[in-house]
Amino acid sequence: MPKRYNCDLCEHHCKIPPKQYGKCRVRFFDGQKINIRGGISNWQIDFIEKKRLFHFFPGTYVLSLGFYSCNLDCPWCINWEITKTVPSDTIFWDIGKIVSIAEYYGVSGVSFAHSAPEIYAEYIIDTAKKLKKRGGLFLTLSTAGYLTLDLLNRLSSVIDAFVVDLKFPPKIARIIGANSKYYQYIWDKLMLISNKKRHLEITYLPIPGISDEKIHLIKIVKKLVDLGLEYVPFHILRFHPEYKYSSFSQMEKEKLMDLAGTAQSLGIKFVYVADFPNTKYENTYCPNCGQLLIKRVSSIPIKILFDNKLRCPSCNYDLSNIIKWY
Repeated sequence: MPKRYNCDLCEHHCKIPPKQYGKCRVRFFDGQKINIRGGISNWQIDFIEKKRLFHFFPGTYVLSLGFYSCNLDCPWCINWEITKTVPSDTIFWDIGKIVSIAEYYGVSGVSFAHSAPEIYAEYIIDTAKKLKKRGGLFLTLSTAGYLTLDLLNRLSSVIDAFVVDLKFPPKIARIIGANSKYYQYIWDKLMLISNKKRHLEITYLPIPGISDEKIHLIKIVKKLVDLGLEYVPFHILRFHPEYKYSSFSQMEKEKLMDLAGTAQSLGIKFVYVADFPNTKYENTYCPNCGQLLIKRVSSIPIKILFDNKLRCPSCNYDLSNIIKWY
């Protein structure tokens, strides 16, 4: 039998035959080594909050790098134009270009986002190490958590903040082409990030007719509270009709607000709802006294009411384990 390459980056654990690609469609085994195609698909300057990071240097700007392809196949993917596309060539930026753009726009960090950037692990880790050595920029990564524990452990040595998108309930796995073991390991991954003292925020997208029932959210929330992750910001996202689910309807505001209220009543301290400005679920409040700490409009901070001492201005509650700040 021809030699195969055992890929250990994600839970697919692909055994790639010679002259074939893994399920991510970017990692090609030529019979001797892995070659990578695809790479950076797009870039933009964003508020950090656009990455669903509300407690990590709020109000700062990041250079956001998107990547081609993905290791999952979500039929409602809002980034399908890049996750379902893989160019034949490879587009990676060297450290000089990243630093030059970061300095030109005066950003505070670099965000590896869109699709599943971990399938380019070698590039991410090498780039992150070089940026860390240079200093001056924080690094964030967005993931569905389908990477292996070993890779996550390696990434946690160079990434400062993680956004993990929970794919739930288990029947979602069959739809998006994930291994059912995802649900055995995802909680260990959240705990690894937490135990490594890396900043963590969680997103959850209720899908109409699949995962929008309250019972699914209750199971997630109870598990997070049991794990001691109740202070981790929990973002409930609004479904947008895209890709193969373009004929579906958007989730109603009332239903999302009800889900948010349920998450809060079960012990999650910081619950946020995307896409609805001027609601209490886009602001940050002191978990001790309820004092407004960060006022946002359309996710963007317009008023920050704590100082560099990271104390609640009303009750003097210590916010240093809740909000990362200068």
